[in-house]
Amino acid sequence: MNSFDEVWHLTDGGWSPQYKVVIHASLVNIIHIIWFVRNQHRFSDKKIHWKAAINLIIANVSLSENKTGKAACNSIYEFSILKAFNIAIHPPKAPKIIEVLWQPPLLDWIKCNTDGAAASTPYMAVCGGLF
Repeated sequence: MNSFDEVWHLTDGGWSPQYKVVIHASLVNIIHIIWFVRNQHRFSDKKIHWKAAINLIIANVSLSENKTGKAACNSIYEFSILKAFNIAIHPPKAPKIIEVLWQPPLLDWIKCNTDGAAASTPYMAVCGGLF
C-alpha cells in the first residue's frame, strides 16, 4: 500500500457523511494545490504565498462541499472544522415522532410503564419501569 492509500484510509473513521466529504475534498485539494504551486514556481517562475495557497484550498473545499446534501452530526469538533471551511451545515433529519397518550389504570389495577434502549453493542443497554 502506498502513502496516499494510507492517508485516504484515515478518513474511514466514525464521522458524519458531510464531514467525510469535507475531509476527502480537503485531501484532494491539498494535493492539487501543492502540485499547482510547485508547477507555477517551476514553469512560470511565479511564487505563490502559502497563505494564498491555504485560501485556495478553503475556497475549493467550500465550493465542492456546499453542493452536496449529506448530513452532519451534532459534534462540536465536526462543527468547528465545517465552519473553518465555510461549509453550510446540513443537520440530520428529525426522527419520526410518535405520540403516545398515557391513560390511568382501572380502579384496583396496577399499571407498569416500561422503556428501554440499547447501543450498537449488545452489552450496553438500559431499561426502566414505573408502577
